[in-house]
Parts: sequence; C-alpha cells; structure tokens
Amino acid sequence: MHDSIAAIRTSVRYIRSSPSRLQKFRSCVEKEKIDYKGGLVLDVQTRWNSTYLMLDVALKFEKAFTRYEDEDDKFLSYFNEKENGKKRIGPPPTSTDWQAASVFVKFLSTFYEITLKFSGTLHVTSNNFYHEICEVQAILSDLAASNDDFLSSMATSMKGKYDKWAI
Repeated sequence: MHDSIAAIRTSVRYIRSSPSRLQKFRSCVEKEKIDYKGGLVLDVQTRWNSTYLMLDVALKFEKAFTRYEDEDDKFLSYFNEKENGKKRIGPPPTSTDWQAASVFVKFLSTFYEITLKFSGTLHVTSNNFYHEICEVQAILSDLAASNDDFLSSMATSMKGKYDKWAI
C-alpha cells in the first residue's frame, strides 16, 4: 500500500469515528460549496475495489479535508498517536497525496467497471467478456510503460499476475 492511501484512510477513519467530527466535516463541505450528496466511505484494506470507492469519494472532498485540518485542533495530533503499538502514517494528506490518489483512482476505475460487468452476470463466459479481458491486458501494458515510476511498478506487478493467470 502506498503512504498516500494510508494518509487518506486515516483521515476518513478519524472523521467517521465521531458524530461531532462528521458534523464539523459536513460544515466544511458546505463552506467549500462542494456539491456532492454522498458521504465518506471507509475501505476494507484488503479489498482494492473498496479502496477505489474510498479514494473516489475522498477526492471529491479534498478541499473540505484541507479546511477540516485547519478547523479541528485534534486532527493533526491523531496522526501521531499509536494504533496497535505502531505510529500511524503521518502527516495528514498533502497535495502530493491527493495527486497520488487521483492516479490510483484513474488506474483502478477501469478495473472496477470491468469487475462490475463480471459480477453483474450470472453466467460469465469467455465470449461475453473477451473484449474486457483484452482491455485489461492493453491497459496493464500501457501503464507498465508509463513514465510515472510508481504507476509503472504497480502495473508491471499486476501484469505479471495477469500473464500468469492468462496462460
């Protein structure tokens, strides 16, 4: 996992852990004039599709998170506390973290959409989804050749697993 995802996850967990924090966050959303009616989503760390959903929603609230950091005195100290004997990932999300999250969302969105197609069908057959399987291969190949080192590394790792599965 990337530290950027961990920083955003910790922020979401902090805000969702208390009704008063959630209310203060909603106030920040209103002040920033963010027109999104959904709420924050906390992921299951071992499920990439839930991480995609968490990041996708969190990105819509990026400005509200920044404002919240200024309005809640305890927010910054939360990142320095220990959890299960380990220091949390800190500091809170930076602009670089939000940019990385945007890359993750872009990367994972295609896989999320394809997964929805597969899981929405009772009888998955290769002739029905050949195009999607080829699309995954093409996307992984393109991303593996990317100039972004992190994205390229992630895609190369996934492509290795895909190639092993496809054989």
